[in-house]
Amino acid sequence: MSGYVRAVNFVKNFLKGGKQKTTGQTINPFERTKMRSDRAAKIGELKVATQDVKGAKSKLDQTLFEAKHNMPFTFDKKGKRITKSSGGRVSRKFGGGIMTKKSNVKKIQEAFGPKKNKKLSTKQMKIAKLAGNPNRIDAADFAKLRKS
Repeated sequence: MSGYVRAVNFVKNFLKGGKQKTTGQTINPFERTKMRSDRAAKIGELKVATQDVKGAKSKLDQTLFEAKHNMPFTFDKKGKRITKSSGGRVSRKFGGGIMTKKSNVKKIQEAFGPKKNKKLSTKQMKIAKLAGNPNRIDAADFAKLRKS
């Protein structure tokens, strides 16, 4: 406690005539009665059983869907999960595959080094076949396109 709080408490206690002395017991102790009746307890059990049935039905529906579409089963006969699903970011570093940080040297080599031949898409291959090398798009290809 800060000194200010201690000083305020000291003044309060001084004006009251000292600290209150308690033994830690209540004045009128009572015994706790049964909180729920038998009827309320049965209603609670019914609600829990209803939720269990809903869960079992959803597991059954999932299993029937997997059987119909020839997929691996998620649950076994006892209703326990067999397969693990990745579920988004689970067990993935930074939300994706294992990522390694590029060094400055590697960045410079990629920027100024020799360019690698990238694979062409189907549209790009059609353009490249017009004139010259079919694996690369040249100025001759564009000239041929302009003429047609």
